[in-house]
Amino acid sequence: MKKIVFMLGVFTAFAFTVKPQEQMDRKKGSIECATEAWEKADEICDESPSGCTSYEYYIHTDIAYGMCMFAVDEIAY
Repeated sequence: MKKIVFMLGVFTAFAFTVKPQEQMDRKKGSIECATEAWEKADEICDESPSGCTSYEYYIHTDIAYGMCMFAVDEIAY
């Protein structure tokens, strides 16, 4: 019986702490960050005299996306 009450408490706490609007804001932010990351990687690779390999492009995109999502998370939460 204690386990059931505990699980109901955990479920209730989780249900009320994760708001649907915050999830939607984060999803929207994720899409915007992906677009921004691709644009930033394109800009960096275009400025490079030798261009970028696919691996370098991936690294630039990954770093820009991570920085952007960090900002989204700070704003959302």
